[in-house]
Amino acid sequence: MPLIAPAEAGIHSIGAPLPVHWREEPLNAIYKPAAWLVHRTGLDEGETRFIVQTLRDQIGQQGYPQHRRDKGTCGVLLLALHSEAASKTRALFEAQHIGKRYLALVRGWAPEACAVDHALRPDDAPADAQAQPAQTRFARLASLEYPEAYDPRFAATRVSLVLAEPHTGRRH
Repeated sequence: MPLIAPAEAGIHSIGAPLPVHWREEPLNAIYKPAAWLVHRTGLDEGETRFIVQTLRDQIGQQGYPQHRRDKGTCGVLLLALHSEAASKTRALFEAQHIGKRYLALVRGWAPEACAVDHALRPDDAPADAQAQPAQTRFARLASLEYPEAYDPRFAATRVSLVLAEPHTGRRH
């Protein structure tokens, strides 16, 4: 199956096939568009776009997500094609301490490296809910200054490409 780059995937609409980056029995690596949920949840009852159901309809086989991506996050999502493969893959992830890595383009000059340890409470949590630990390591991979400004407050546009490695994932 040919690989499809995320840039080629573009904006995704209901009914269009999900781009499959890689498929080798029993795993699929697909592109998860932003604004899509991985699976049905009570957290967003009005949503109609779900990766698991769309992929099932597309390939005629159930997919078992091996990790999560927040609704607003796009990127590659690994799905096992049967429950035994899902169990083995998750065990491998845990044994190898495989974690998530994100690339982010941020405005301004990011520090060369830093760690953020800041507990978070989801926006929809009750006011008395305890914040939960949230730790992420960041490393600046590149910086760019473009001589034109997209924001009138600045003379130029400065951006940094940052690698983010969360150690404790938290929504928001």
